[in-house]
Amino acid sequence: MRLKKYFLCAVWAFTSVTMCISCSSDDGGEEAVTPSLSITPTDVNARAGGEEINVTVKATSAWTTVIDSDVDWVKVKSSDVQTGKLVITIIANTTIEKRSTNVVIKLNDADLAKPIKIQQAAANATLTVSPMEVTDIPAEGKEYTFTVQSSAGVDWGYEVPVEHQNWIKEKLKTESSVVFAFEANTGSQRGCYILFKDKNQKASSVNVKVIQLKPEDFDPNDPIKRGFTLQGSMKGSADLVGKRYSDVHTYMRKFGWDYSEHPNSSTKDHDDVDHIETVFDATINQYVFRFISHASSALDGDRGSMNDRMRNEMKSQTSASWYKLNGNWGESQILQWKFKIPKGYRPCTSFCHIHQLKAQEGDNGAPVVTISLRGNNDGTNRRVQVIHSLGDDKSAGTKSLGTFVDNVKIEEFEDEWVQVHEEVTYDHHGKFRLLITRIRDGKVLIDNTQNDIDTWRKGAISIRNKFGIYRSYGGLDANGKPKSGIKDETLELADFVIYEKDTNPNPVPHD
Repeated sequence: MRLKKYFLCAVWAFTSVTMCISCSSDDGGEEAVTPSLSITPTDVNARAGGEEINVTVKATSAWTTVIDSDVDWVKVKSSDVQTGKLVITIIANTTIEKRSTNVVIKLNDADLAKPIKIQQAAANATLTVSPMEVTDIPAEGKEYTFTVQSSAGVDWGYEVPVEHQNWIKEKLKTESSVVFAFEANTGSQRGCYILFKDKNQKASSVNVKVIQLKPEDFDPNDPIKRGFTLQGSMKGSADLVGKRYSDVHTYMRKFGWDYSEHPNSSTKDHDDVDHIETVFDATINQYVFRFISHASSALDGDRGSMNDRMRNEMKSQTSASWYKLNGNWGESQILQWKFKIPKGYRPCTSFCHIHQLKAQEGDNGAPVVTISLRGNNDGTNRRVQVIHSLGDDKSAGTKSLGTFVDNVKIEEFEDEWVQVHEEVTYDHHGKFRLLITRIRDGKVLIDNTQNDIDTWRKGAISIRNKFGIYRSYGGLDANGKPKSGIKDETLELADFVIYEKDTNPNPVPHD
């Protein structure tokens, strides 16, 4: 009985204490704390180069930072629970893909956690090649190693122009380099650009200039020895034989020219036949471009317009990436190319250009210089002209020379390949030299130099080069035929090479 009484007293005492405790808040004691957690910032957009992020944590109790074990690019640099300061290091992203993860902050004594969303930008895709140019490859041939550095994810390769693959051969290629063997050179100086590119097209391409010298017994007064550098070149290709005008256009664009101004460029014009062919010429031992212009049973126009003129031309590209083929303010250029006029070519009394130096933008009306064919309406007095036109701006104090070569008979050119050497300094007081030599016998047909000539147009960005047939009808008779008596004609063009010195690295409009 005494034992039972003791047990009842103990139960009463425990109950009393429990009640006192449970009622302590009513008696002014400490309240229970509700867990809470806040984080600043909650979203982070990190640079590709990496950075440190300062995070402020406000919590009712101690907390822990949790990072996925598979993530090695986000690390805790420092953590202070007492002050609520957290520093997170984000390591540089060397890949070309964006990445993201969550850093979780969680309370140690409660089921409460919040994430920090971290996103990091992708690195720019890069591709670099060293050296960027080799301009003294000896005539006897030599091997050169080109080192390639690229960002992760870049799958690089290279392209050697088709017409230069006979003397530039791959010797060895690794993940970070390529060795080229340059074959012995027995002819004139030669060169090209080797294109290094990302197969995924994420990194910018790189053009590497290579020039091989000629043997010492050749003419020493070549452009390279005069301080010029090779800017580009193009020949015809066997792959173009039988191909359409669009294929020729695509091919030319790889070298900085294009075939875009011709009757096939508009369905309003004479577009049911092609106006260019690629043929092999045994005289100069290469594939050449044959331009065709119709004026007999069919009448060609000018890109859809039938307004007293017909045009069938190629030209250098005017995009910034190919300004090196164009003449820019202050530069000097040497343009070398070949052409052949067929026997019986019938020019007209108006314009009949086979070559133009034409301003891009600004005062871009009349060409700066043209090589033109001219004759009487009865077919007599057929001759080759060189014409200079100043344009509308006279503020430079120079004047138009007009026709300054006008006495060379077309008969000297007919059915003959000729080599053109055209030298221009682009300035209001520039220089122009034209040397045309007949290849068969070396006869100089034109050698004219102008030492103070305006070769610029107000507001122009550059001066592009054009080649082909651009001629006037001379009006049409009652039967719709040209009054000038012109007929179907062809012109063959080949072997384009451009050298340059005093390069203007940033062509902009210039008055």
